[in-house]
Amino acid sequence: MLGVTAIVALSVAIAVKWRLDDAKADQALKLSRLKPFVEVAAVPEPKGLPLLGLEGFDADGYPTQWVDQAGLRSLLKHRRFDALDAAFTHLQDAFEKNPRFEYWPADAADAFGSAEPSLRPLLQDWVAHSPDSFAAWLALGTHLEAVAHVQRGAKAARETSGGEFDEMRETLPVALEALEHALRLHPRLVAARSEQLWVLVLMGDAFRFQDTRRLADQSCPSCFLHRVVVVQSLRPRWGGTYAAMRAAAKSAPVAENPRLRFLTGLVEVDRAELAVHDDRLPDAMEEVEKACALGEYWAFLRQRAHVERRARAFDGARRDLDRALELRPGSPDVLIERAELYLDLKDGERAGKDLLTALRVNPSHFRGEQVYGPTVQTLIHDAWVFRNAGQRDDALRVLDLASELAPLDGEVLGRRVLVLTEGDAGIAGLRAQAEATPDDFRSQQVLDYALAKEKRYDEVVALWTAFLTRHPEEGRAYSERAGAFHQLGRQRETVADLEKACELGVTEGCARLRR
Repeated sequence: MLGVTAIVALSVAIAVKWRLDDAKADQALKLSRLKPFVEVAAVPEPKGLPLLGLEGFDADGYPTQWVDQAGLRSLLKHRRFDALDAAFTHLQDAFEKNPRFEYWPADAADAFGSAEPSLRPLLQDWVAHSPDSFAAWLALGTHLEAVAHVQRGAKAARETSGGEFDEMRETLPVALEALEHALRLHPRLVAARSEQLWVLVLMGDAFRFQDTRRLADQSCPSCFLHRVVVVQSLRPRWGGTYAAMRAAAKSAPVAENPRLRFLTGLVEVDRAELAVHDDRLPDAMEEVEKACALGEYWAFLRQRAHVERRARAFDGARRDLDRALELRPGSPDVLIERAELYLDLKDGERAGKDLLTALRVNPSHFRGEQVYGPTVQTLIHDAWVFRNAGQRDDALRVLDLASELAPLDGEVLGRRVLVLTEGDAGIAGLRAQAEATPDDFRSQQVLDYALAKEKRYDEVVALWTAFLTRHPEEGRAYSERAGAFHQLGRQRETVADLEKACELGVTEGCARLRR
Protein backbone atom coordinates (compact mmCIF):
# COMPACT_ATOMS: atom_id res chain seq x y z
CA MET A 1 0.00 0.00 0.00
CA LEU A 2 1.26 3.49 -0.80
CA GLY A 3 1.96 5.73 2.16
CA VAL A 4 0.18 9.04 2.61
CA THR A 5 3.19 10.91 1.25
CA ALA A 6 3.19 8.87 -1.95
CA ILE A 7 -0.57 9.26 -2.30
CA VAL A 8 -0.37 13.02 -1.96
CA ALA A 9 2.55 13.06 -4.39
CA LEU A 10 0.53 11.18 -7.00
CA SER A 11 -2.45 13.47 -6.46
CA VAL A 12 -0.22 16.51 -6.91
CA ALA A 13 1.31 14.97 -10.01
CA ILE A 14 -2.13 14.52 -11.53
CA ALA A 15 -3.06 18.09 -10.65
CA VAL A 16 0.14 19.41 -12.23
CA LYS A 17 -0.40 17.25 -15.28
CA TRP A 18 -3.75 18.86 -16.00
CA ARG A 19 -3.03 22.46 -14.94
CA LEU A 20 -3.91 24.96 -17.64
CA ASP A 21 -0.93 27.09 -18.71
CA ASP A 22 -2.41 30.17 -20.33
CA ALA A 23 0.91 30.89 -21.98
CA LYS A 24 0.73 27.70 -24.03
CA ALA A 25 -1.87 27.82 -26.74
CA ASP A 26 -1.58 24.11 -27.48
CA GLN A 27 -2.36 23.19 -23.87
CA ALA A 28 -5.32 25.58 -23.86
CA LEU A 29 -6.61 23.86 -26.98
CA LYS A 30 -6.28 20.45 -25.32
CA LEU A 31 -8.39 21.52 -22.37
CA SER A 32 -10.95 23.32 -24.52
CA ARG A 33 -11.73 20.01 -26.22
CA LEU A 34 -12.72 18.58 -22.85
CA LYS A 35 -14.97 21.47 -21.88
CA PRO A 36 -18.64 20.45 -21.95
CA PHE A 37 -20.85 22.20 -24.46
CA VAL A 38 -23.28 23.03 -21.66
CA GLU A 39 -23.08 22.87 -17.87
CA VAL A 40 -26.39 21.78 -16.37
CA ALA A 41 -27.14 22.03 -12.67
CA ALA A 42 -26.66 19.08 -10.40
CA VAL A 43 -29.75 17.45 -8.94
CA PRO A 44 -30.44 17.99 -5.22
CA GLU A 45 -28.37 15.75 -2.95
CA PRO A 46 -29.87 12.31 -2.27
CA LYS A 47 -31.27 12.00 1.23
CA GLY A 48 -30.19 8.41 1.80
CA LEU A 49 -28.48 5.69 -0.20
CA PRO A 50 -28.06 6.66 -3.86
CA LEU A 51 -30.47 4.03 -5.15
CA LEU A 52 -33.62 4.44 -7.23
CA GLY A 53 -36.48 2.12 -8.05
CA LEU A 54 -38.21 -0.66 -6.18
CA GLU A 55 -36.42 -3.52 -4.45
CA GLY A 56 -36.59 -6.83 -6.23
CA PHE A 57 -34.82 -8.98 -8.82
CA ASP A 58 -35.24 -9.57 -12.52
CA ALA A 59 -35.38 -12.91 -14.32
CA ASP A 60 -31.57 -13.21 -14.31
CA GLY A 61 -31.35 -12.50 -10.58
CA TYR A 62 -30.08 -8.93 -10.95
CA PRO A 63 -31.50 -6.24 -8.62
CA THR A 64 -34.20 -3.98 -10.03
CA GLN A 65 -32.94 -1.00 -8.05
CA TRP A 66 -30.31 1.07 -9.83
CA VAL A 67 -27.65 3.58 -8.80
CA ASP A 68 -28.58 7.26 -8.71
CA GLN A 69 -25.60 8.47 -10.72
CA ALA A 70 -26.78 12.08 -10.85
CA GLY A 71 -27.18 11.96 -7.07
CA LEU A 72 -23.58 10.75 -6.64
CA ARG A 73 -22.35 13.61 -8.82
CA SER A 74 -24.33 16.01 -6.65
CA LEU A 75 -22.61 14.65 -3.54
CA LEU A 76 -19.24 15.29 -5.19
CA LYS A 77 -20.20 18.80 -6.23
CA HIS A 78 -21.17 19.59 -2.64
CA ARG A 79 -17.97 17.93 -1.40
CA ARG A 80 -19.76 15.28 0.65
CA PHE A 81 -16.74 13.01 0.56
CA ASP A 82 -17.65 10.94 3.61
CA ALA A 83 -21.11 10.29 2.17
CA LEU A 84 -19.52 9.19 -1.12
CA ASP A 85 -17.17 6.81 0.69
CA ALA A 86 -20.10 5.32 2.59
CA ALA A 87 -22.22 4.95 -0.56
CA PHE A 88 -19.48 3.21 -2.56
CA THR A 89 -18.71 0.91 0.37
CA HIS A 90 -22.38 -0.10 0.64
CA LEU A 91 -22.62 -0.79 -3.10
CA GLN A 92 -19.37 -2.77 -3.17
CA ASP A 93 -20.35 -4.77 -0.08
CA ALA A 94 -23.63 -5.73 -1.75
CA PHE A 95 -21.69 -6.97 -4.79
CA GLU A 96 -19.27 -9.00 -2.67
CA LYS A 97 -22.21 -10.76 -1.02
CA ASN A 98 -23.95 -11.42 -4.33
CA PRO A 99 -22.17 -11.05 -7.73
CA ARG A 100 -25.49 -10.18 -9.37
CA PHE A 101 -25.10 -6.72 -7.82
CA GLU A 102 -22.11 -6.07 -10.09
CA TYR A 103 -23.78 -3.09 -11.77
CA TRP A 104 -23.92 -1.14 -8.50
CA PRO A 105 -20.21 -0.42 -7.95
CA ALA A 106 -19.61 -0.23 -11.71
CA ASP A 107 -22.35 2.35 -12.20
CA ALA A 108 -21.18 4.29 -9.15
CA ALA A 109 -17.75 4.59 -10.75
CA ASP A 110 -19.25 5.45 -14.13
CA ALA A 111 -21.09 8.39 -12.57
CA PHE A 112 -17.70 10.09 -12.91
CA GLY A 113 -16.91 8.66 -16.34
CA SER A 114 -17.18 12.00 -18.11
CA ALA A 115 -14.39 14.28 -19.23
CA GLU A 116 -15.31 17.80 -18.13
CA PRO A 117 -12.33 19.56 -16.44
CA SER A 118 -14.42 20.73 -13.48
CA LEU A 119 -14.48 17.14 -12.18
CA ARG A 120 -10.72 16.92 -11.75
CA PRO A 121 -10.16 19.26 -8.81
CA LEU A 122 -13.15 17.82 -6.96
CA LEU A 123 -11.94 14.26 -7.44
CA GLN A 124 -8.42 15.23 -6.39
CA ASP A 125 -9.82 16.89 -3.28
CA TRP A 126 -11.76 13.70 -2.53
CA VAL A 127 -8.52 11.71 -2.82
CA ALA A 128 -6.76 14.17 -0.51
CA HIS A 129 -9.63 14.00 2.00
CA SER A 130 -9.87 10.18 1.87
CA PRO A 131 -6.44 8.89 0.76
CA ASP A 132 -7.31 5.34 1.85
CA SER A 133 -10.66 5.33 0.04
CA PHE A 134 -10.86 2.88 -2.86
CA ALA A 135 -13.90 4.84 -4.03
CA ALA A 136 -12.04 8.12 -4.53
CA TRP A 137 -9.27 6.45 -6.55
CA LEU A 138 -11.76 4.41 -8.58
CA ALA A 139 -13.75 7.55 -9.45
CA LEU A 140 -10.58 9.45 -10.38
CA GLY A 141 -9.32 6.64 -12.59
CA THR A 142 -12.70 6.31 -14.31
CA HIS A 143 -12.76 10.04 -15.00
CA LEU A 144 -9.25 10.02 -16.46
CA GLU A 145 -10.13 7.06 -18.67
CA ALA A 146 -13.07 9.11 -20.01
CA VAL A 147 -10.71 12.03 -20.61
CA ALA A 148 -8.49 9.76 -22.70
CA HIS A 149 -11.48 8.68 -24.79
CA VAL A 150 -12.38 12.30 -25.53
CA GLN A 151 -8.78 13.17 -26.35
CA ARG A 152 -8.65 10.38 -28.90
CA GLY A 153 -12.07 11.16 -30.31
CA ALA A 154 -14.69 8.81 -31.73
CA LYS A 155 -13.35 8.56 -35.28
CA ALA A 156 -11.67 5.54 -36.81
CA ALA A 157 -7.92 5.25 -36.27
CA ARG A 158 -7.16 6.31 -39.84
CA GLU A 159 -9.13 9.51 -39.24
CA THR A 160 -7.47 10.31 -35.88
CA SER A 161 -4.42 12.57 -35.79
CA GLY A 162 -1.13 11.69 -34.19
CA GLY A 163 -1.59 14.58 -31.78
CA GLU A 164 -4.88 13.13 -30.56
CA PHE A 165 -3.25 9.77 -29.97
CA ASP A 166 -0.37 11.48 -28.12
CA GLU A 167 -2.79 13.28 -25.77
CA MET A 168 -4.54 10.00 -25.03
CA ARG A 169 -1.25 8.22 -24.36
CA GLU A 170 -0.25 10.88 -21.84
CA THR A 171 -3.45 10.35 -19.85
CA LEU A 172 -3.82 6.57 -19.89
CA PRO A 173 -0.89 5.70 -17.57
CA VAL A 174 -2.20 8.16 -14.97
CA ALA A 175 -5.66 6.60 -15.17
CA LEU A 176 -4.15 3.12 -14.91
CA GLU A 177 -2.17 4.02 -11.79
CA ALA A 178 -5.22 5.51 -10.07
CA LEU A 179 -7.20 2.33 -10.80
CA GLU A 180 -4.31 0.14 -9.66
CA HIS A 181 -4.13 2.03 -6.39
CA ALA A 182 -7.88 1.52 -5.88
CA LEU A 183 -7.23 -2.21 -6.28
CA ARG A 184 -4.36 -2.16 -3.82
CA LEU A 185 -6.77 -0.67 -1.33
CA HIS A 186 -9.58 -3.13 -2.22
CA PRO A 187 -8.43 -6.15 -4.26
CA ARG A 188 -11.98 -7.44 -4.94
CA LEU A 189 -12.91 -4.25 -6.79
CA VAL A 190 -13.91 -5.84 -10.08
CA ALA A 191 -15.31 -2.51 -11.28
CA ALA A 192 -11.74 -1.20 -11.31
CA ARG A 193 -10.60 -4.26 -13.27
CA SER A 194 -13.21 -3.50 -15.95
CA GLU A 195 -11.98 0.08 -16.25
CA GLN A 196 -8.38 -1.14 -16.40
CA LEU A 197 -9.28 -3.47 -19.25
CA TRP A 198 -10.53 -0.54 -21.32
CA VAL A 199 -7.40 1.47 -20.51
CA LEU A 200 -5.16 -1.41 -21.56
CA VAL A 201 -7.10 -1.84 -24.81
CA LEU A 202 -6.44 1.81 -25.61
CA MET A 203 -2.78 1.42 -24.63
CA GLY A 204 -2.45 -1.68 -26.79
CA ASP A 205 -0.85 -3.58 -23.90
CA ALA A 206 -1.91 -7.16 -24.67
CA PHE A 207 0.22 -8.76 -21.95
CA ARG A 208 -1.19 -6.71 -19.08
CA PHE A 209 -4.66 -7.00 -20.59
CA GLN A 210 -4.54 -10.78 -20.33
CA ASP A 211 -3.18 -10.59 -16.79
CA THR A 212 -5.95 -8.19 -15.76
CA ARG A 213 -8.57 -10.37 -17.46
CA ARG A 214 -7.32 -13.37 -15.47
CA LEU A 215 -7.49 -11.47 -12.20
CA ALA A 216 -11.02 -10.27 -12.97
CA ASP A 217 -12.13 -13.83 -13.76
CA GLN A 218 -10.62 -15.04 -10.50
CA SER A 219 -12.29 -12.31 -8.47
CA CYS A 220 -15.70 -12.96 -10.01
CA PRO A 221 -16.00 -16.00 -12.30
CA SER A 222 -19.69 -15.40 -12.99
CA CYS A 223 -19.54 -11.63 -13.58
CA PHE A 224 -20.87 -10.24 -16.84
CA LEU A 225 -19.57 -6.68 -17.14
CA HIS A 226 -15.83 -7.27 -17.40
CA ARG A 227 -16.48 -10.05 -19.92
CA VAL A 228 -18.34 -7.54 -22.12
CA VAL A 229 -15.11 -5.51 -22.26
CA VAL A 230 -13.09 -8.63 -23.09
CA VAL A 231 -15.38 -9.65 -25.94
CA GLN A 232 -15.64 -6.13 -27.35
CA SER A 233 -11.86 -5.72 -27.21
CA LEU A 234 -11.62 -8.56 -29.74
CA ARG A 235 -13.65 -6.79 -32.43
CA PRO A 236 -12.00 -6.63 -35.86
CA ARG A 237 -11.81 -2.85 -35.57
CA TRP A 238 -9.42 -3.39 -32.64
CA GLY A 239 -7.36 -5.95 -34.52
CA GLY A 240 -9.31 -9.01 -33.40
CA THR A 241 -11.68 -11.36 -35.18
CA TYR A 242 -15.26 -12.47 -34.87
CA ALA A 243 -14.03 -15.99 -34.24
CA ALA A 244 -12.04 -14.72 -31.25
CA MET A 245 -15.09 -12.82 -29.98
CA ARG A 246 -17.24 -15.96 -30.18
CA ALA A 247 -14.60 -18.07 -28.48
CA ALA A 248 -14.32 -15.60 -25.58
CA ALA A 249 -18.11 -15.44 -25.27
CA LYS A 250 -18.54 -19.22 -25.30
CA SER A 251 -15.90 -19.66 -22.62
CA ALA A 252 -18.10 -17.82 -20.10
CA PRO A 253 -19.87 -20.02 -17.50
CA VAL A 254 -23.46 -19.41 -18.59
CA ALA A 255 -24.67 -22.07 -16.17
CA GLU A 256 -23.52 -19.88 -13.29
CA ASN A 257 -25.07 -16.66 -14.65
CA PRO A 258 -27.73 -16.70 -17.40
CA ARG A 259 -26.91 -13.11 -18.40
CA LEU A 260 -23.64 -14.37 -19.87
CA ARG A 261 -25.67 -15.77 -22.78
CA PHE A 262 -25.79 -12.25 -24.21
CA LEU A 263 -22.05 -12.17 -24.84
CA THR A 264 -22.35 -14.04 -28.12
CA GLY A 265 -24.75 -11.37 -29.42
CA LEU A 266 -22.00 -8.74 -29.28
CA VAL A 267 -20.70 -10.16 -32.57
CA GLU A 268 -24.00 -9.47 -34.34
CA VAL A 269 -24.26 -6.01 -32.77
CA ASP A 270 -20.82 -5.12 -34.12
CA ARG A 271 -21.79 -6.37 -37.55
CA ALA A 272 -24.97 -4.30 -37.34
CA GLU A 273 -23.04 -1.15 -36.39
CA LEU A 274 -20.78 -1.54 -39.40
CA ALA A 275 -23.75 -2.20 -41.69
CA VAL A 276 -25.46 0.98 -40.45
CA HIS A 277 -22.27 2.93 -41.08
CA ASP A 278 -22.28 1.64 -44.65
CA ASP A 279 -26.02 2.38 -44.98
CA ARG A 280 -26.88 -1.31 -45.40
CA LEU A 281 -29.97 -1.17 -43.23
CA PRO A 282 -31.53 -4.55 -44.20
CA ASP A 283 -28.24 -6.26 -43.33
CA ALA A 284 -28.04 -4.32 -40.06
CA MET A 285 -31.55 -5.36 -39.09
CA GLU A 286 -30.85 -8.99 -39.93
CA GLU A 287 -27.78 -8.99 -37.67
CA VAL A 288 -29.36 -7.20 -34.74
CA GLU A 289 -32.39 -9.47 -34.82
CA LYS A 290 -30.04 -12.40 -34.26
CA ALA A 291 -28.76 -10.69 -31.13
CA CYS A 292 -32.25 -9.85 -29.89
CA ALA A 293 -33.25 -13.50 -30.33
CA LEU A 294 -31.00 -14.27 -27.35
CA GLY A 295 -33.38 -12.35 -25.07
CA GLU A 296 -34.07 -8.85 -23.83
CA TYR A 297 -30.77 -7.06 -23.32
CA TRP A 298 -30.84 -3.28 -23.28
CA ALA A 299 -27.84 -2.80 -25.60
CA PHE A 300 -29.37 -5.05 -28.25
CA LEU A 301 -32.67 -3.19 -28.05
CA ARG A 302 -30.90 0.16 -28.34
CA GLN A 303 -29.02 -1.01 -31.42
CA ARG A 304 -32.21 -2.31 -33.01
CA ALA A 305 -33.91 0.99 -32.27
CA HIS A 306 -31.03 2.79 -33.97
CA VAL A 307 -31.53 0.72 -37.11
CA GLU A 308 -35.30 1.28 -36.93
CA ARG A 309 -34.79 5.02 -36.61
CA ARG A 310 -32.59 5.06 -39.68
CA ALA A 311 -35.27 3.07 -41.50
CA ARG A 312 -37.91 5.51 -40.18
CA ALA A 313 -39.72 2.70 -38.37
CA PHE A 314 -40.40 5.03 -35.47
CA ASP A 315 -43.03 3.02 -33.63
CA GLY A 316 -40.73 0.04 -33.29
CA ALA A 317 -37.82 2.26 -32.27
CA ARG A 318 -39.87 3.84 -29.52
CA ARG A 319 -41.01 0.48 -28.16
CA ASP A 320 -37.44 -0.78 -28.10
CA LEU A 321 -36.04 2.33 -26.42
CA ASP A 322 -38.79 2.44 -23.82
CA ARG A 323 -38.06 -1.18 -22.96
CA ALA A 324 -34.29 -0.60 -22.99
CA LEU A 325 -34.75 2.14 -20.38
CA GLU A 326 -36.86 -0.17 -18.26
CA LEU A 327 -33.98 -2.64 -18.33
CA ARG A 328 -31.22 -0.01 -17.97
CA PRO A 329 -32.80 3.00 -16.25
CA GLY A 330 -30.98 6.30 -16.54
CA SER A 331 -28.51 5.16 -19.22
CA PRO A 332 -27.23 8.29 -21.03
CA ASP A 333 -26.65 6.23 -24.19
CA VAL A 334 -30.26 5.09 -24.33
CA LEU A 335 -31.66 8.46 -23.26
CA ILE A 336 -29.80 10.29 -26.00
CA GLU A 337 -30.87 7.72 -28.57
CA ARG A 338 -34.48 8.29 -27.50
CA ALA A 339 -33.97 12.05 -27.58
CA GLU A 340 -32.89 11.69 -31.21
CA LEU A 341 -36.02 9.65 -31.87
CA TYR A 342 -38.22 12.34 -30.34
CA LEU A 343 -36.52 14.91 -32.57
CA ASP A 344 -37.39 12.70 -35.54
CA LEU A 345 -40.98 12.82 -34.26
CA LYS A 346 -40.73 16.62 -33.76
CA ASP A 347 -41.46 16.28 -30.04
CA GLY A 348 -39.07 18.80 -28.52
CA GLU A 349 -40.31 18.53 -24.97
CA ARG A 350 -39.73 14.79 -24.64
CA ALA A 351 -36.39 15.13 -26.43
CA GLY A 352 -35.36 17.90 -24.07
CA LYS A 353 -36.28 15.94 -20.95
CA ASP A 354 -34.29 12.90 -22.07
CA LEU A 355 -31.30 14.99 -23.08
CA LEU A 356 -31.29 16.92 -19.80
CA THR A 357 -31.46 13.69 -17.78
CA ALA A 358 -28.54 12.26 -19.75
CA LEU A 359 -26.42 15.40 -19.42
CA ARG A 360 -26.84 15.42 -15.65
CA VAL A 361 -24.81 12.19 -15.67
CA ASN A 362 -22.49 12.72 -18.64
CA PRO A 363 -22.22 16.32 -19.83
CA SER A 364 -19.39 15.43 -22.23
CA HIS A 365 -21.28 12.73 -24.12
CA PHE A 366 -20.27 13.13 -27.77
CA ARG A 367 -23.71 12.31 -29.15
CA GLY A 368 -25.27 14.64 -26.64
CA GLU A 369 -23.49 17.53 -28.30
CA GLN A 370 -24.88 16.49 -31.68
CA VAL A 371 -28.43 16.46 -30.32
CA TYR A 372 -28.13 19.60 -28.19
CA GLY A 373 -28.55 22.39 -30.77
CA PRO A 374 -31.49 20.81 -32.63
CA THR A 375 -33.23 20.08 -29.32
CA VAL A 376 -33.02 23.69 -28.11
CA GLN A 377 -34.26 25.00 -31.46
CA THR A 378 -37.15 22.51 -31.49
CA LEU A 379 -38.12 23.59 -27.97
CA ILE A 380 -38.18 27.24 -29.04
CA HIS A 381 -40.34 26.35 -32.04
CA ASP A 382 -42.74 24.23 -29.99
CA ALA A 383 -43.08 26.95 -27.36
CA TRP A 384 -44.05 29.44 -30.01
CA VAL A 385 -46.64 27.08 -31.45
CA PHE A 386 -48.19 26.90 -27.97
CA ARG A 387 -48.00 30.66 -27.55
CA ASN A 388 -49.68 31.32 -30.90
CA ALA A 389 -52.44 28.89 -29.91
CA GLY A 390 -53.06 30.87 -26.73
CA GLN A 391 -51.59 28.15 -24.48
CA ARG A 392 -49.33 30.35 -22.38
CA ASP A 393 -48.66 27.87 -19.58
CA ASP A 394 -47.59 25.20 -22.07
CA ALA A 395 -45.33 27.70 -23.84
CA LEU A 396 -43.69 28.71 -20.57
CA ARG A 397 -43.20 25.11 -19.48
CA VAL A 398 -41.35 24.36 -22.71
CA LEU A 399 -39.30 27.55 -22.48
CA ASP A 400 -38.35 26.67 -18.91
CA LEU A 401 -37.01 23.36 -20.20
CA ALA A 402 -35.12 25.17 -22.97
CA SER A 403 -33.63 27.42 -20.29
CA GLU A 404 -32.38 24.39 -18.36
CA LEU A 405 -30.46 23.33 -21.46
CA ALA A 406 -29.47 26.81 -22.70
CA PRO A 407 -29.64 29.01 -19.57
CA LEU A 408 -28.14 32.16 -21.08
CA ASP A 409 -29.49 31.84 -24.62
CA GLY A 410 -30.80 35.25 -25.64
CA GLU A 411 -33.62 33.92 -27.79
CA VAL A 412 -34.90 31.61 -25.05
CA LEU A 413 -34.78 34.36 -22.42
CA GLY A 414 -36.30 36.97 -24.72
CA ARG A 415 -39.23 34.79 -25.74
CA ARG A 416 -39.93 33.85 -22.14
CA VAL A 417 -40.08 37.53 -21.16
CA LEU A 418 -42.43 38.22 -24.07
CA VAL A 419 -44.80 35.40 -23.13
CA LEU A 420 -44.80 36.41 -19.47
CA THR A 421 -45.58 40.05 -20.20
CA GLU A 422 -48.24 39.60 -22.88
CA GLY A 423 -51.80 40.64 -22.09
CA ASP A 424 -53.38 43.72 -20.53
CA ALA A 425 -54.72 42.49 -17.21
CA GLY A 426 -52.78 45.21 -15.38
CA ILE A 427 -50.95 44.90 -12.10
CA ALA A 428 -54.13 45.06 -10.04
CA GLY A 429 -55.66 42.16 -11.90
CA LEU A 430 -52.44 40.14 -11.83
CA ARG A 431 -52.04 40.77 -8.12
CA ALA A 432 -55.58 39.57 -7.47
CA GLN A 433 -54.87 36.42 -9.43
CA ALA A 434 -51.60 35.84 -7.57
CA GLU A 435 -53.30 36.32 -4.22
CA ALA A 436 -56.08 33.94 -5.22
CA THR A 437 -53.51 31.26 -6.09
CA PRO A 438 -50.66 31.95 -3.64
CA ASP A 439 -49.03 28.55 -4.14
CA ASP A 440 -48.96 28.71 -7.93
CA PHE A 441 -45.45 29.59 -9.11
CA ARG A 442 -46.59 30.80 -12.52
CA SER A 443 -49.11 33.35 -11.27
CA GLN A 444 -46.42 34.83 -9.00
CA GLN A 445 -43.95 34.91 -11.88
CA VAL A 446 -46.34 36.76 -14.17
CA LEU A 447 -46.93 39.39 -11.47
CA ASP A 448 -43.17 39.59 -10.90
CA TYR A 449 -42.51 40.50 -14.54
CA ALA A 450 -45.28 43.08 -14.58
CA LEU A 451 -43.86 44.73 -11.45
CA ALA A 452 -40.33 44.57 -12.84
CA LYS A 453 -41.50 46.35 -15.97
CA GLU A 454 -42.29 49.32 -13.71
CA LYS A 455 -39.06 48.82 -11.73
CA ARG A 456 -40.97 47.97 -8.54
CA TYR A 457 -38.27 45.57 -7.42
CA ASP A 458 -38.93 45.87 -3.68
CA GLU A 459 -42.38 44.45 -4.30
CA VAL A 460 -40.91 41.63 -6.36
CA VAL A 461 -38.61 40.72 -3.47
CA ALA A 462 -41.54 40.75 -1.04
CA LEU A 463 -43.59 38.61 -3.43
CA TRP A 464 -40.98 35.86 -3.64
CA THR A 465 -40.04 36.05 0.02
CA ALA A 466 -43.64 35.31 0.94
CA PHE A 467 -43.79 32.48 -1.61
CA LEU A 468 -40.56 30.93 -0.33
CA THR A 469 -41.82 30.79 3.23
CA ARG A 470 -44.35 28.26 1.93
CA HIS A 471 -42.15 26.63 -0.74
CA PRO A 472 -38.52 26.76 0.43
CA GLU A 473 -37.44 24.07 -2.06
CA GLU A 474 -38.65 25.88 -5.20
CA GLY A 475 -35.34 26.75 -6.87
CA ARG A 476 -36.92 28.88 -9.60
CA ALA A 477 -38.27 31.26 -6.96
CA TYR A 478 -34.76 31.91 -5.63
CA SER A 479 -33.57 32.55 -9.18
CA GLU A 480 -36.36 35.07 -9.79
CA ARG A 481 -35.77 36.86 -6.48
CA ALA A 482 -32.07 37.04 -7.29
CA GLY A 483 -32.94 39.09 -10.37
CA ALA A 484 -34.78 41.65 -8.25
CA PHE A 485 -31.97 41.78 -5.70
CA HIS A 486 -29.53 42.39 -8.53
CA GLN A 487 -31.56 45.29 -9.86
CA LEU A 488 -31.60 46.78 -6.35
CA GLY A 489 -27.83 46.51 -6.14
CA ARG A 490 -28.00 44.01 -3.27
CA GLN A 491 -25.25 41.74 -4.51
CA ARG A 492 -24.79 39.67 -1.36
CA GLU A 493 -28.43 38.61 -1.48
CA THR A 494 -28.20 38.08 -5.24
CA VAL A 495 -25.32 35.65 -4.88
CA ALA A 496 -26.97 33.84 -1.96
CA ASP A 497 -30.18 33.29 -3.93
CA LEU A 498 -28.33 32.14 -7.06
CA GLU A 499 -26.32 29.68 -4.97
CA LYS A 500 -29.53 28.32 -3.48
CA ALA A 501 -31.19 28.06 -6.90
CA CYS A 502 -28.16 26.23 -8.25
CA GLU A 503 -28.13 23.90 -5.24
CA LEU A 504 -31.77 23.05 -5.94
CA GLY A 505 -31.00 22.09 -9.55
CA VAL A 506 -31.82 25.28 -11.51
CA THR A 507 -29.28 25.53 -14.31
CA GLU A 508 -30.03 29.19 -14.96
CA GLY A 509 -29.09 29.97 -11.36
CA CYS A 510 -25.74 28.18 -11.78
CA ALA A 511 -25.04 29.92 -15.09
CA ARG A 512 -25.82 33.39 -13.75
CA LEU A 513 -23.72 32.69 -10.68
CA ARG A 514 -20.71 31.73 -12.84
CA ARG A 515 -21.17 34.82 -15.01
